Amino acid sequence: MKLKSDKEKNEKTYKRIVMHIQQLIREGSLAPGDRLLPERQLAEALNVSRNCVREALSVLEMMGLIEVTPGEGAYIKQASLDSIIEPLATVLWKDLEGMHYLFEVRRIIEGNAVQLAAKRADDADLYRIREDALQVIRDIEAGVPADESDTNFHLHLVAASKNPLLSELAYMLTALMKEKYGPYRRAMLASPGLASQFTRQHLQIYEALKEKDGEKAKTIILEHLELAERELTDWDNKD
Repeated sequence: MKLKSDKEKNEKTYKRIVMHIQQLIREGSLAPGDRLLPERQLAEALNVSRNCVREALSVLEMMGLIEVTPGEGAYIKQASLDSIIEPLATVLWKDLEGMHYLFEVRRIIEGNAVQLAAKRADDADLYRIREDALQVIRDIEAGVPADESDTNFHLHLVAASKNPLLSELAYMLTALMKEKYGPYRRAMLASPGLASQFTRQHLQIYEALKEKDGEKAKTIILEHLELAERELTDWDNKD
């Protein structure tokens, strides 16, 4: 019989904490504006480690259920567009076995978002997208992690569609990517050959948007995401 590692036990524990707090919110025991117990007290009340509580709070924040303010604590958020996104985030977070389905959804969202962006992006959108693409290059050349600048590039692409629901979905999917595949993604972006391909595609997408060529932008973003999925799968299999 294979014994579970500490990491596996902690993962199971923080998932239980997330589901417990979700249930309290659904029942009305926790309402918008309510403050959760401080991290240490919450860990004692649930008889779990502070590390598990910290991970659970991070996931709840990612789902849009709580807002964490440094020095003040965690509060239940008011119902908003997040209340539409949260159930989908929950399903993906709990049930995602691999990255294939996540990338399928990203291709649907980002592929269609760039087509809208080609029609709707203004000068400020194009400036942000170009700066994000160049910042990825600067980060790679400086030898610092480029995952944040790469994330900004993709989020600003979707934001240029001017569809707030698409932007919320993109933010949720990005948070899931960070949660599940962050180390692999950072290693991938640090690989010189792959980094060169990714940065070239970033600039090609920007140029297509600048030319208002939605079909070209969609073709390139789909190729970009397919490359990312293929390489991340390889990194995952090496682990």
